[in-house]
Amino acid sequence: MNGYYSLMPTRLVHVTGGPEAGTEYNLDVACKKCGSGALVVGPLLLPAFRQPKEPVFQTLTREVLVSSKVGSILREVGVDCLQEVRNARTRELVAYFELRPSVVLPPFSDRTVGIERENPCPVCKRDGFFGIPYTALTLVYQEKDRPSFSESKVMATFERFGNSVLREPFCDSVFAAPRMIIDSDVYDALRDNGVLGVEFEPVLII
Repeated sequence: MNGYYSLMPTRLVHVTGGPEAGTEYNLDVACKKCGSGALVVGPLLLPAFRQPKEPVFQTLTREVLVSSKVGSILREVGVDCLQEVRNARTRELVAYFELRPSVVLPPFSDRTVGIERENPCPVCKRDGFFGIPYTALTLVYQEKDRPSFSESKVMATFERFGNSVLREPFCDSVFAAPRMIIDSDVYDALRDNGVLGVEFEPVLII
């Protein structure tokens, strides 16, 4: 039976994507008040920055990026959610990919540990989740949720970590990000190839 893991990049790059960089979003299924659940349309746009030595890293707006080499490793195990990244000014392709889950899991169980809440949206209550420093995050799901895990090798939590703010003009908006969950094939591929810049925490289904 497959195991599942929360994927957590350890390298944070000081570059901001999201609405500020001009990335386009579809708000049809997003919360009308805070914008949680907004879907990226097309490539991720990022200002130019120096790529770190770690082949997996994260932006200040919590997009998860992987090098071309890691992208090839992931494709070999069936990952099909690697998306283009383009320079926000020139629109030229850059030499890494965004790992963008297209499958969103059901809400996790209240037995999940390692999280706290702060200022969640009063309408959707989907954001406002934060990890607790120096405490392992263990996401817990119910057995009835297991079929949702078979829909993809890379999934996103329903919950958003951080606080979303939908503003006018749209470029001033900020969207809280989900945690990313991978299956055992992706976990094994990253570990077996010694990919740096990422840690894993087991996800429990009980």
